[in-house]
Amino acid sequence: GGDEFVVFFKRIDEQILKQLIEDMKTELSWRNLHSEKGIKYSVSYGYAYSHEVRIPSHRNVYMLADGRMYEQKREYHANVD
Repeated sequence: GGDEFVVFFKRIDEQILKQLIEDMKTELSWRNLHSEKGIKYSVSYGYAYSHEVRIPSHRNVYMLADGRMYEQKREYHANVD
């Protein structure tokens, strides 16, 4: 029941990407602590690099990242439910 979006970076260092993800998690945690309406925000994400797929195409990289995101969603729901 949420919005989905995709971001493509032409080149990004994995450490910078991981820091951006941590920053996003920190922001969500802060918002959850300070939510006046009791809304709980959560996020699932997946990322992939072109060198991780056998045939480097936008579609294959997207599918790998998407699969990782859905695996994270399954793990989240298994622990929350």
